[in-house]
This record gives sequence, C-alpha cells and structure tokens, in this order.
Amino acid sequence: MLSPLDVVRFYASVAGGLSLGVSAPFIGYRLWRFVRPALTAQESRAALTYIPAMFLSFALGIAFGFFVVFPFAFRFLTALGASHFTVMVTTQEYLSFLLMTTLPMGFLFEVPFVLMFLTATGMVTPDKLKAVRKYAYLLFAVVSAIVTPPEFVSQLLVLFPLFALYELGLVLTRWVYRKQQRGEGDMLEGEAVPEGD
Repeated sequence: MLSPLDVVRFYASVAGGLSLGVSAPFIGYRLWRFVRPALTAQESRAALTYIPAMFLSFALGIAFGFFVVFPFAFRFLTALGASHFTVMVTTQEYLSFLLMTTLPMGFLFEVPFVLMFLTATGMVTPDKLKAVRKYAYLLFAVVSAIVTPPEFVSQLLVLFPLFALYELGLVLTRWVYRKQQRGEGDMLEGEAVPEGD
C-alpha cells in the first residue's frame, strides 16, 4: 500500500462489492415487483422462467472471468512489465483489475437467455437475430476491447466465448420460437373445433 488511507479504501471496496452481491437477489426482487404491473401475462411468465437461468449464467460468467480471464491477463501484463520494470501492484489496483475482468463477464454470459427472453416476449425472432449477426459480432468485438486490458490475446479470450454464446442463443431462440408457434397452432385448432349440440 502506498498510503495510510489505502487500507480503508481497500476494505471499503471489498465490503461494498460483497454487500452488493449479497443484496442483488433482494434488489432484483424489488425491481421485479416494480415492473411486473407493466408486463403482459406472456411477458410475466417468460420473466419468471428465465430469471433463475440468468442468475446462473451470471455466476458462470463470474467464474469464467475469475478462473480464466483474470489469471491469464494478470500474468501476461505483469510479465510484460517485469521485462523492463520492477512491478509492484497495490491491493487497491489488484482488486480493481479483478473486478474489471470478472464482473463484465457475468453480464456478457447472460446473452443467450436475454435473447430467449426477447424471443419469448415477441420482441425479436430467430430470423431477425440471424440477420443482425454480423453487427452483433462487431458489437462483441468492441465490448471485448472495452472490458479487457489493452492486450490482444485477452480480447480474443473474451471474444470467442461471446461468439459461441450468441450462436447458442440463436439455437435456443429457434427452440423457443418453434414452441411458441406450436402453442399458437394448437390454440387456433381448438378455436376451430365446432361445439356439439
């Protein structure tokens, strides 16, 4: 640490991160209570179906960032600096770098389930998502450059999983869309059956 106040800042950062993580389910529940009256019955059912899966994918993204992206980027950058300089990383900078390489991955890993939710609510279709694939890839390239250190290998380490997640999202949205179409077809057939005497 470089300053007497660094220890206070460090513990405050750790406490803030832990408190936000512990309170996230309660915050999510209150947000759900707030937006639920504005949702249709179909949107409400879709949200209840996909919210647990989105929490799980967020945890998987955090784990990917912690066990894959962070160690690789940290070792690479410290080795790069050690070739010409004496590298000394403060605890505050270490924590900031850890959060920068893990939290964004949690949100990015929710891409497939966000696409499924949007498809279930009728906002998008698999054909639309397929048509904008190249723009999605370009957006992922920009995002990977923002959330990773300015180093090419780390950006690729994030970029390729994002491509895979988008393709997985396309597969899942096709399944959701076909299921919706079958459900609507069954409803129309039920309405077409004449009533008996």
